[in-house]
Amino acid sequence: MSGGFTKLFSSIVTSTIWQEDDKTRIVWITLLALADAQGRVDGSVPGLAHVANVGLGECEHALERLSNPDPYSRTKDFEGRRIESIDGGWQILNYAKYREKRDPDKRREQIRDAVRRHRTRNRTGQGCKPNVSQCKPKKAQAEAEAEVDKNTPLTPQGGNAPGKQTFGEFVRLTTEEHAKLVERFGEKGAGERIEAIDHYIGSKGAKYRSHYHTILTWARKDDGKAKHDRSYEDRHSAFGGTITV
Repeated sequence: MSGGFTKLFSSIVTSTIWQEDDKTRIVWITLLALADAQGRVDGSVPGLAHVANVGLGECEHALERLSNPDPYSRTKDFEGRRIESIDGGWQILNYAKYREKRDPDKRREQIRDAVRRHRTRNRTGQGCKPNVSQCKPKKAQAEAEAEVDKNTPLTPQGGNAPGKQTFGEFVRLTTEEHAKLVERFGEKGAGERIEAIDHYIGSKGAKYRSHYHTILTWARKDDGKAKHDRSYEDRHSAFGGTITV
């Protein structure tokens, strides 16, 4: 279980999901409660049936209903489907869309506060070591920040480009971009890199033209550093040197 919480909107009672049978509604609410920050639910059908306290056949029926197109759904994405089966469990297809719904004024105020704190730290040099005249971020992050689009309004989604979904709290990627990251780094590696930039944006108030290309930039810098470290070690080993870390 994720240990988090799920936003439940009052509009659910007027949606088509509320016209389903009791067991399907219970399984749906259970999936929402178990979902992680990306809307993924890990588990098996028997395990889900046990947690939802429904029969195995009832759980299978509910999953089939939730996976089918719904022509009357208010969310037209994915033809109204609510979930899809993935390796190790299920993906709630419209999870990011509903998770990001909140009071716009409150969100804008939070963004302004984050930017104000970030600018204050930059002006005062907060976090610098004594006798250091200028704070410098890590090289990889500094070069990635050079890609910031100065003309793009700061939003928590990292941009207003259509067709993008939110991962974590701030990272915005298209389905194709996310698939490319998974193909290149693997499911775990892609998740770690998305989490890294998500934490950085949340803590620094940074904005980027493209979260996808920023992730690739950071990865290239990491690869370059790793190759440099291996080369250093190989040279010392060849001469019988001792490396102290």
